[in-house]
Amino acid sequence: MEEKWYRVCKSNDLINKPLSKNINGIPIVLFRGKEQKVGVLLDRCPHRNIQMSKGWVENENLVCRHHGWHFDTDGICKKVAQIKEDEENNERNAISFNSVEENGFIYVHCDASPKQFPQIKERPAEIKYLVPQINNEKFLKFFLQLGIMLIIFGILIFLWFRLIPIFFINKVDTF
Repeated sequence: MEEKWYRVCKSNDLINKPLSKNINGIPIVLFRGKEQKVGVLLDRCPHRNIQMSKGWVENENLVCRHHGWHFDTDGICKKVAQIKEDEENNERNAISFNSVEENGFIYVHCDASPKQFPQIKERPAEIKYLVPQINNEKFLKFFLQLGIMLIIFGILIFLWFRLIPIFFINKVDTF
């Protein structure tokens, strides 16, 4: 994999549940932990290789849905239901990735020691202001109403030009 930062989603896409993404074939899961810090982990539980994105966020930790292991934003396993909390084992930790939240986007680097994130001087333009979204309710409502109005006016104009000449031809006085 190339050593670079990948923009994976908008900041507001990541609210209170895990978000599954894919970077060049690598499945990742994003979630928010302590103080809204973004956590990015490999989307596979180290215990049974289950997708962690199918789990949930509880007490600022990502919880695997299969056996309920809890992982913090750094991938450290914080809780296992069957084991005392004071025991630590690095083999239970999930693979984590570096992330940066900048200008309303979340960027991820898949290298263990990434280069520093480049400074972006101004906020990038958002596509939604440049191209109308067809799945927007107001957009669809407007164009559906416009389409219906065009059909109605088309019928009225057609009838106007078809009936008016007939009306005047029949009313012509003959000498």
